[in-house]
Amino acid sequence: VAGSLQFEPTDRFSLTIDGFYTGTEDAGVFRGTETPIASWSTNGGAEVGTVAGSGPFADTATYSNVYPILRTDTQGADSDIYAIGGNMEWKATDNLGFVLDYGYSKLNRNDVNYESYAGTGRNGSGPADTLTFTFPRNGEYSIDGLIDYTTPANVLLTDPGGWGQVGFLREPEINDELHQLRAEAYWEFDGGLVDKITAGWLYTDRTKDFDNNGTFLRPGTGFVNSSLAIPASTIIGSTNSGSIGQDIIAYDPSSLLTSGAYLLERATDDTEWEVTEQVHNFYIQADVDGDLGSVPVRGNFGLRYVDTSQGSTGTLAGGRVNNVEYDYTNWLPSMNLSFEVMQDTFIRVAFAQTITRARLDQLAANQNLTFRPQVCPDTNADQAPDTVVGFNPPAQVCFDLSGGNPTLEPYRSTSYDISFEKYFSPGSAIIVAAFYKDLSDWVVSLGETADLTQQIQNRGFGAFLAANPQVAIGQFNGPINFSDGKIAGVEGTVRVNFGDLTDSLDGFGGFYSLTYSDAEITPPGTSAIPIPGYSDLTWSGDVFYEKNGFRAKIAARYRGGFLSEVPNFAGGLEGAEAQSETIVDAQIGYTFTREGSFLNGVQVLAEVFNLTDQPFVTQNELFGTNGTSLGQSFPSRHELYGRTFQFTLRKSF
Repeated sequence: VAGSLQFEPTDRFSLTIDGFYTGTEDAGVFRGTETPIASWSTNGGAEVGTVAGSGPFADTATYSNVYPILRTDTQGADSDIYAIGGNMEWKATDNLGFVLDYGYSKLNRNDVNYESYAGTGRNGSGPADTLTFTFPRNGEYSIDGLIDYTTPANVLLTDPGGWGQVGFLREPEINDELHQLRAEAYWEFDGGLVDKITAGWLYTDRTKDFDNNGTFLRPGTGFVNSSLAIPASTIIGSTNSGSIGQDIIAYDPSSLLTSGAYLLERATDDTEWEVTEQVHNFYIQADVDGDLGSVPVRGNFGLRYVDTSQGSTGTLAGGRVNNVEYDYTNWLPSMNLSFEVMQDTFIRVAFAQTITRARLDQLAANQNLTFRPQVCPDTNADQAPDTVVGFNPPAQVCFDLSGGNPTLEPYRSTSYDISFEKYFSPGSAIIVAAFYKDLSDWVVSLGETADLTQQIQNRGFGAFLAANPQVAIGQFNGPINFSDGKIAGVEGTVRVNFGDLTDSLDGFGGFYSLTYSDAEITPPGTSAIPIPGYSDLTWSGDVFYEKNGFRAKIAARYRGGFLSEVPNFAGGLEGAEAQSETIVDAQIGYTFTREGSFLNGVQVLAEVFNLTDQPFVTQNELFGTNGTSLGQSFPSRHELYGRTFQFTLRKSF
C-alpha cells in the first residue's frame, strides 16, 4: 500500500508526505537427501566400488555402506516494511531556496527453518544402501540406489547421522530501522557557467539486530533408540526429484512439534547481535550549465565529508556481552562534466571517490577471545591469565580473537570515466566509454595483529590488562580491510531506430551493448583473484517493434564466467566459479486508441522472463593430493529457477 499527499499553496512552497507498507508471507517445504560418502561418515564410512571415467573426475562412481539422511525442511518468512517520509521546499527568493527532508523506515522479519530428519536407523544401525552417482559435465547429476525411500516401512524418524538430534528448528528474527534527515540550501545564478550551488547536511541513523533463535530437536514421546515410525497421519505421498532419481517419502512434520514427539532444547551458543551506525554527511555541490569558450558544458562537481560512528553489541564466548565502538571519517570529491564538442557529439569525463560499507553481519561483535597459556599462563586455575611469559608479538601474543569485526572500515574506490557519445536522432546513438577504479581496503578474511583492549575488558580481564598493558596487542582472525585491487574496462553501446535508415522499417529499433572488464583484488601474500560478481565479458541486446499500438520485444543478456558467492552448508557464503549464462526475455502487447470508446487507453501486455530456463551452474577446480591444481574443473551446483510469466492489463484515463 502506497500513498502520497502533495500541498503547494504558492509557487514558492511545496510539501509532500508519502507512506508505504508491504507485508510478505512466504512458505515452502524442501525435501531431499544428504549422502555421506566421506571416509569419516556414518558407521565407519562408505566404501568406494566401481569408478568409471577417462578424466581426473569420475563419470560414475558406486559407493556401498551408505546411510542417506533424508531431510524435510519447512521454511517460511513473514516480514513487514513500514516507511514514511516528508519533503518541504521553500523558495525564499528568486535565487535562494531551502529543502528539508525526513524519512523513516522499519523492517520486521521472522523466518522459520524447521529441519526434520529420517533414515533407515540411528547412526548407521539400519540397512545400508549402495548408491551409484552419475556426473554429466553440465552438473545435472543423478543417484541410483537399492532402497526405496518412498516406502514407509523402510524409513524412520531418527538421528541417521549420529548427531544427537532428530531435527533442528531455527527461527531468526531481524529488525532493521533507519532514520534519515536532510537539510540543504541552494542558490541559483542568473547566468554564467555555474548554474547552481547546493550545500547541505545529511544524517542517517540505522540499527539492525539479528537473533538466530536456534533449537535442537531431541527424541521425545514414542521414540525407541532415537527412532520412531513416521506417523501415518503425517504421510502425504512421495517426492518427484525428476532427473536426480532419488525420490523419498513426503510427510508433514508440523504436528511433531506439538505432539511431544520432538523435545525442544534451546541452543546455548545461539547467534545474536546488534549493529548501529550514525553517519553525518556535509556536502557542497556546484551545477554547471553554460559555455566554456565556445563549448557548451553541463554537469557538476562537489565535495562530501563523511563522519561515521559505528558500534556493535554481541557475545563473547562464555556468554559475556561484547560491545565495540569505532569511528572514522572520509573526504569524498567528485566531478561529472559533459562537453558538447560538436553538434550532438559529447565527451563526458568523471571522477569520484566513493566508499561502500561492509556487510552488517561482518560488523557483528559476536567474537571468541582466548588466551595462550604458554605466553600468559593461568597459575591459580581460575580460567584467567595472571602472568606474562615471553610476550613478543606478532608471533607470541597473549590473546587470540576471532569472529566478526566491528572496526571494519568501508571499501574505498577512486574512479575515472571517459566516454564519447554521438546522437544521430532521438532513437539512434553510439556511445564508447572507458572506466578505471582503483580499489583499497577490500575486506578479506585473514589474520593480523590488532588492539584488543575493548574485548579484553569485556571478557572480564580488565585488571590483568591494566597491570600488563602491552598484552592489548593480540592476534585477530576474521574479516579485515587488507586488499587492494582494480576494475578496468571498456564499453560500447549502439542504439538504432531502423526507421532512420529506411521508411519500410519504421517502428523497429534495437539496443546493443558490449562490456569488457578486468576486475581483481590482490590479498597480501597471494596472487590476484577475481572480484566476486564481475564477469570479464558481458553483452546485452534487444530488437523491438512499436507502432500503431503494437509493441513487441525480444531481449538477451550474456555474462561470462565469474566468481560467485553462494550459501554453503553452514549458511555462510563461499566462493564458487559460476559458468557463463545467457538469459532471454520476450514481451508482446497492444494499446487501444479508440476515441470515445471505453477501450481507449487500455493496454494489454504479456511477458516471459528467462524464456529458455537457463540454469545457474558453478564449477570448482580440481586439485591433486599434493595440493596443486590439475588444470580442470567439475560442476558443483546446478540450479533451475524456471520461467516467469507476467500479464498486465492497464487502463489510462
